[in-house]
Amino acid sequence: METQEQFTQLEQKQRLGKVRMLASPESGCNNCAVVEEHYEACGHCPPHYHNCDEVLVFLEGEGTLFVGQEPRPVFAGTTVTIPSGTPHCLYNTGIGHIRLLSFLPKANPEIVFVDGLFTSGPPVIATEEMFAGML
Repeated sequence: METQEQFTQLEQKQRLGKVRMLASPESGCNNCAVVEEHYEACGHCPPHYHNCDEVLVFLEGEGTLFVGQEPRPVFAGTTVTIPSGTPHCLYNTGIGHIRLLSFLPKANPEIVFVDGLFTSGPPVIATEEMFAGML
């Protein structure tokens, strides 16, 4: 499946989210993929994983990123590396939008959706105490 098709499928499963391919085979980049993601308040990216590592760089907003079953507060300036095959999802728990860049070291990264993985309750709401240890 083409890279853009996979990310279009991802966007269709998101709530209040948009995906824009910045680099992919379709744009002449044959060794990696770079994606800009944008989520409005209460938006989320569904649980999924890739067949390669992924680096997320958060540019704006705040939210909760689940890597495996672990919730992590994220905000502008946060960088997170997600190992290949690790399920993850993102919830915008802030009042504004979240914007981030996603870097994948494969030109055609696989996206595998994991339905029903994160069913233990609502996302963790980020608090100042959670951020304190990360600054």
